[in-house]
Amino acid sequence: MDIQQTCRTDSEKIARAIEHLRTRFGEPLTPETWALRVGLSEPDFRAAFERGTGTSAEVFLRCCNSSLCGCRISSPGPWRSEWPDRSLENAVSERTNGWVVQMERIASGKSESRRLRYSFGSTLWGPVLVASTDRGVCFLGFADDVPMAWAELERQFPNAVFQPQTDEFQREVLDGLQAGFRPHAGHLHLVGTPFQLQVWTALMRIPRGAVVSYGELARGIGRPKACRAVGSAVGANPVSWLVPCHRVVQASGAIGHYRWGEARKHLLLAWEAALCETDSNNSISVVYENHDL
Repeated sequence: MDIQQTCRTDSEKIARAIEHLRTRFGEPLTPETWALRVGLSEPDFRAAFERGTGTSAEVFLRCCNSSLCGCRISSPGPWRSEWPDRSLENAVSERTNGWVVQMERIASGKSESRRLRYSFGSTLWGPVLVASTDRGVCFLGFADDVPMAWAELERQFPNAVFQPQTDEFQREVLDGLQAGFRPHAGHLHLVGTPFQLQVWTALMRIPRGAVVSYGELARGIGRPKACRAVGSAVGANPVSWLVPCHRVVQASGAIGHYRWGEARKHLLLAWEAALCETDSNNSISVVYENHDL
């Protein structure tokens, strides 16, 4: 069996294990009982899990069971977000961890006619629907329920013409997700109001393995009284955890709402905390640049 086939097999094994954990959230598990639940031997499961996720099953389960999934509360320094260049009328481009993120401003309630390509794919965290423009991926939603995922895409881009096609932007994202989603190069095209883009910019600055509250996020963008509006912008994030809206929690420490399910949010946070514990390389770098679209 070649390496590529082995990786696909690992992904399928771990996706099945994660789905078991998500749909039976709260069930007490050890790596041994978890392996049995998904029909694998314990050694095979442990090896596949580490290859597929970058951390061990023990560390992941411990983070699942710890306070805030093992995440730390982020200080505002690494992620505080002011709009990078208010003189730009159309867009800015940001680079972070190899991603090129083009942000296109639209007026509230306005939607342009666009031609979008779309496809379905699989990830460790569930099936996804992904769509792209000629500038990058503009939508990524979990597709546990395909009609619901499609309705979300149409609601996000009501005047779009959709074409079934997997392009290079989608492949970049899907390849990364299937590989456990380590940082890699790729292109996103985020379309939103100036306020939404400001919030999404701040989200991209929250380090992996850290969380912030909605109130702290509002203060971080200089809008301390706009917690409700910030919450709405977080919930409107069109690209799932590529812009890490799951890293925002309630001030009480509760995980809080997630568009694709609180159990999935819990598991994503636990995985990121486990990665940080396993991998000391947890740096983030953000550079702004002007970009003409």
